Amino acid sequence: MDEGLDEGLDEGLDEGLDEGLDEELDEELDEELDEGLDEGLDEGLDEELDE
Repeated sequence: MDEGLDEGLDEGLDEGLDEGLDEELDEELDEELDEGLDEGLDEGLDEELDE
């Protein structure tokens, strides 16, 4: 019984942590991508306007 409970808890914790990390990473990546795109677009527009 104890082994089954331990395995179940381990799996549950692993899945919970994975989902939590995925959400955190997704938010951070979204922010970084948005910032990168904004900077890239700004630079591209500046270059176009300079020409």
